[in-house]
Amino acid sequence: MLPSEKAAVLSLMHSKLFSQGKRNDILEEIKRLENPHGERENSTSSQLAKKLTSIEKVGNEYSLSKDTVARYLRINQLTDNLKMRLDNCEIAFIPAVTLSFIKENEQNLLDKCIDLNGFKVDMKKADILRGYSDRGKLDEDNIYLILNGELGQPPKKKRTPTFKIKPKVYSLYFAPGQKASEVEEVIEKALALYFGQPRNREQETIGQKEQSPFLSDDESDHEYDDGIMM
Repeated sequence: MLPSEKAAVLSLMHSKLFSQGKRNDILEEIKRLENPHGERENSTSSQLAKKLTSIEKVGNEYSLSKDTVARYLRINQLTDNLKMRLDNCEIAFIPAVTLSFIKENEQNLLDKCIDLNGFKVDMKKADILRGYSDRGKLDEDNIYLILNGELGQPPKKKRTPTFKIKPKVYSLYFAPGQKASEVEEVIEKALALYFGQPRNREQETIGQKEQSPFLSDDESDHEYDDGIMM
């Protein structure tokens, strides 16, 4: 069976076991169960266990854990287009569960964005989408930026470039097994001698920009004849 078909069967089985009012309560508990940022279990955990009895019964019927049943019940909350993407393996199962928590109109916008741009939705992006939905900020523009990787991602750390010395060059100046700290110290001193007093790169760039593009007074005194400096 396809994931969406299994979700439909489990949802139907679940709905037959309990009345509508009780089922809504259970779905609220499922939502808490699936929410990674939700409250921790407290003194009401025994009540939660009672409300999840129906899930356990469905799970026993199909040899599934109650968590798996809960996830399939969430999958049934997806729009038809997103269910189809799940069935076609365009969206993985767990990210699809997370997407089931965003509003129906947001799911429609998400499907449209995927269709137009060919974006993929992984677990990280699904979490970001859900977070923006929870805060009421998931619109068409933000969906595009999230799927494009421009929104919600931590800034990339700038890495200092590393360089390697060829073994032949290393052997000319350093002894085998010499400490790395000693090698670094020698290289630092050599660079200081080669370049002179180290300067801040940014200040150096600014200094270059401040130089006039015109000739200096001394240079302007030279006479030119037919392009040859006299």
